Amino acid sequence: AHTVGRCHIHFSGFDGPWTTDQYKFDNAFYVDLLNKRWSFNGNVFKNSLNDETIMLRADMALLFDSSMSTWTEVFASDQLVWFSAFTESWTKLS
Repeated sequence: AHTVGRCHIHFSGFDGPWTTDQYKFDNAFYVDLLNKRWSFNGNVFKNSLNDETIMLRADMALLFDSSMSTWTEVFASDQLVWFSAFTESWTKLS
């Protein structure tokens, strides 16, 4: 998940952070995904708060895929569960 960092136009063609603090590792990506009102604006989704955060189509799919929307809600409501799942996945990928 895009919990840290941002899109860079020269690498991806997109520009903007996923969260308001792009250097903090937490569950803000999931919280924002669920709680902000998103609207499609050209090639990215922008939110009604106009705080420069963005979501991509792949990010928004987490809300509409029934197998992923449950996890999105769990990770948004419990940061420790998100940390645990991330740790397990990162360990498998390392």
